[in-house]
Amino acid sequence: MTPNNSHYALACQALEAGLHVFCEKPLTMTEQEAVELVALVKRTGKRFCVAYGYSGYAMVRQARDMVASGDIGDITMVQSNYVQGHLAELTEAERNGNNWHMDPSIAGPSLILGDIATHSYHLTSYVIGMEANELAADVTSVVEGRAADDYCGILLRYPNKARGVFWVTQAAAGGVHGLSFTVYGTKGGLEWHQEQPNELIVRPIDKPAYILTKGGNGLSAAGRHGGHVAIGHPEGYREAFANLYLDFASNIIDDMTGTRPDPLTLWNPTVEDGANGMAFVYAAVRSRDNEGLWETLKTV
Repeated sequence: MTPNNSHYALACQALEAGLHVFCEKPLTMTEQEAVELVALVKRTGKRFCVAYGYSGYAMVRQARDMVASGDIGDITMVQSNYVQGHLAELTEAERNGNNWHMDPSIAGPSLILGDIATHSYHLTSYVIGMEANELAADVTSVVEGRAADDYCGILLRYPNKARGVFWVTQAAAGGVHGLSFTVYGTKGGLEWHQEQPNELIVRPIDKPAYILTKGGNGLSAAGRHGGHVAIGHPEGYREAFANLYLDFASNIIDDMTGTRPDPLTLWNPTVEDGANGMAFVYAAVRSRDNEGLWETLKTV
């Protein structure tokens, strides 16, 4: 958990020293570094998890399992909003040049893409089990005087002809956190809001919509795996990260003892997920630089 431009070097040193790695996102500074890191993880055989913490929520895992089980049919549409407001005005640290997140040499080519849009991309890919293959992006700053990007609107195309749209910003005056996803398939849809994380809205095509609740009835094994206290007791952001840490630690112990891992502990974000996040960032940057033209994602 260090500034972005140090992730690659530190991860490489740790892997070469025989250590497992849990790394903050974005994974690296460049696409090539990400590809090299994927290869190094394979060569060393060490466990590697990327801190896409929202994948640790019980109801996100429930949604992923429902999609994989065919409950909403073939995916047709995907949407994610991530609408924050803490950068709606220039900050004092920004004016003084003391915020490394605003420095491309440390943070990477785009603040909004690397900092939070990668979360929207990973979250939707995680739930639908599919990476986009093309995107068109409008990436800019909407706050006067800011050099770093604080807004992006992105259209996505998926291999099965599904379509996606992201609205992501840190400059929405009055915005709080605002992360959500909605996915639709041929049989219905699913909707989740991170500010109400213990509920998953299910919208069947032929029945009234209903809500699944963390710890409640009707959950799959994956949904139950992510929850640890009884229904009615909320679990949030810290518990989501704890789920990633718990699964990561259990995988390491399984490797040490020669135990076959519980398949549900293998749902953590991988180094490949981190590399695909970098592919997303750089495809969006290329699209921005080409006036929003469609660009190919070079996923691993």
